[in-house]
Amino acid sequence: MAGEVLRADRPGKWIEAAVNRFPVALDCGKNRILFPGKLAQAIVEGGNGSMLSLVRATELNAELPRPATRETPQGFARPMPLLVGRRTVPLDRLTWTKLVKDEVDTPEMPVIAYVDDREEVVGWPQDKGPPSTTLQQLALANLAQQSTEVTTLDIPHGTLAVVTGGFFAAEALLDKAVMERVRVELGRPKLILVGVPARGHLVAADGERATLDDDFQMAFLMMVEREYMRATERDRISTEVIVYFDEPIGRVQSNLMDARRMLRSVGVDPDADPSPS
Repeated sequence: MAGEVLRADRPGKWIEAAVNRFPVALDCGKNRILFPGKLAQAIVEGGNGSMLSLVRATELNAELPRPATRETPQGFARPMPLLVGRRTVPLDRLTWTKLVKDEVDTPEMPVIAYVDDREEVVGWPQDKGPPSTTLQQLALANLAQQSTEVTTLDIPHGTLAVVTGGFFAAEALLDKAVMERVRVELGRPKLILVGVPARGHLVAADGERATLDDDFQMAFLMMVEREYMRATERDRISTEVIVYFDEPIGRVQSNLMDARRMLRSVGVDPDADPSPS
């Protein structure tokens, strides 16, 4: 409804965007496409979001990005990094970078897309090529302004750190200050294992302990996969567990998890009852 009100006064059309929580996007022309998935999350979680934000998002006069503050004007567009599964977005049209170096990258590893955050609405710039160093630095500076909370959670084989903070909580993986808080909560291990299974969801474990305790490591791997599968398809990011030192440096290699991904890719549920009906 908000989109139709908007289109009455401004050029625009709805286009299909099946991978998003709201399965259409609003094409405003000039490579401005609005994906109201962030807004949808706010509404579902009982926040103060309103579909009228779509209208406000197109009323902006200022388009030049600048570092965000907690007093950022309502609706102002600011570049932000967003972790995404590379099979769920049209990478050939987006501005993005890999999360890890080529030699340790996998098709299951998330990538970093650079989006425009307009409060409850996220815009995806199209056909602008790779990100500049300035854009990457600005996006990380904006990310650092996000309020986050780091808490611990006890599980049968050990303790996890959980980062919360809304739509961009998973992207805390890219914020060294937040990850240092995670390290402290876990007892200051040099290596951290990190899962970003779904939008707004980051969990971490002591990587040094997981290296020595196979049960603990497997429990963490299975938990990340389980949270990925529980999320809606449009919110899923990755089943990979990422090894973090002072930045993401690779993945946890697991033959079991690779086999489970392979089975799912051909339509077989690895947890289904194998007995005949």
